[in-house]
Amino acid sequence: MATCTNCETEWTFKDKAKKSASFSPAMPCPYCGADQFVSPRYRKRSVSTTFIMTFVFFIPLFFNVPWQIHIPLVALAFITTIIFQVSLLELHDREEYPF
Repeated sequence: MATCTNCETEWTFKDKAKKSASFSPAMPCPYCGADQFVSPRYRKRSVSTTFIMTFVFFIPLFFNVPWQIHIPLVALAFITTIIFQVSLLELHDREEYPF
């Protein structure tokens, strides 16, 4: 759950999707304007979900799956990954590095 650490307001799915699509590390809270940063735990989770998405993309190629099944499978995995990553967004009030 993405909750602002300053005003403690929970962000909507739409707010999280908009902010997670940006490339800037600081995401201003849509309610109070305080800068929020992605947590290291979320960064680790997003890397693992991206790895799983890549795995789902390449696995059918090794088993000679027809493209009529492969393309919808990849599209479903992509949409699921995006929804999963946006729903797991965690915020901190300061930038923390995973290492």
